[in-house]
Amino acid sequence: MIPRWTLTKCSKQMKESSLRPQQSARRICLGVVAAVAVTLGSGACSSEEGKSVSVGSSEMEDALTDRGFTVPASFTFTEGHEVKGFVGTASYGAKYEGAGPFDRAAAEIVEADPKFPALQTIACADPVLTSPAWKLAGFSCADQMSKTGYPGTDGGLDTVTLILTSDGWGTHLFVRAEGH
Repeated sequence: MIPRWTLTKCSKQMKESSLRPQQSARRICLGVVAAVAVTLGSGACSSEEGKSVSVGSSEMEDALTDRGFTVPASFTFTEGHEVKGFVGTASYGAKYEGAGPFDRAAAEIVEADPKFPALQTIACADPVLTSPAWKLAGFSCADQMSKTGYPGTDGGLDTVTLILTSDGWGTHLFVRAEGH
């Protein structure tokens, strides 16, 4: 709140000034511009920005297809999440359960996505696994793990990384699609 004495002082100065109409117009214009900027700025910031929200299998399939990845038919969607950014495309992460042994699952991925490089064996110390994004889909290191990645579109934006694991209980496919 503006103190009363400040308003009185400003009012006296405006009455004494011969440029009063021009100054008032400038102040009104600046006030309108500031109000519009605040309104637009607050609308651009989403309360969901940077937060993980669950997504369903069809939304995940659409997001991955847009990024050039096809999940083999033998894999079953178990969970997925989206992390919205301030601008651009969102990031996605998902977990799928495989129906067969590790080698068969790896062959199905290669067959469904021939433009992806071959799967390579990795260990828990692999730098790609340091991202907390993998934890969102329930990833944990396993006895048998392989990864591959595709640089995506627009000069490396929208990268898709896959990690295939087998822990003795089953085969799991973790997918991370980076946004920009």
